[in-house]
Amino acid sequence: MAFSDLVNKIKPPHVFMLLFVFWSLWLYTEVTEYVGRAAFATEVKEFMKPGPRFTAEDGAELAERLHALEEREKELESKLQEQAE
Repeated sequence: MAFSDLVNKIKPPHVFMLLFVFWSLWLYTEVTEYVGRAAFATEVKEFMKPGPRFTAEDGAELAERLHALEEREKELESKLQEQAE
């Protein structure tokens, strides 16, 4: 069966069916992309809306806690090195 035989078997209803399938898949893709973009925009707006923010006082407190943890880590590392020797 040659390609020309296949082409000759294609009738207008087949063409319309293929066009309908293509159009339906294209429409589905567009709708799902739109829904995804709308959901993402909503998520970004929710994330950016005003609410409690990080303040300088919070930063100072966290810096102090971090410094204490780093000092404790150094102490533990030195004890481990002493035990290893």
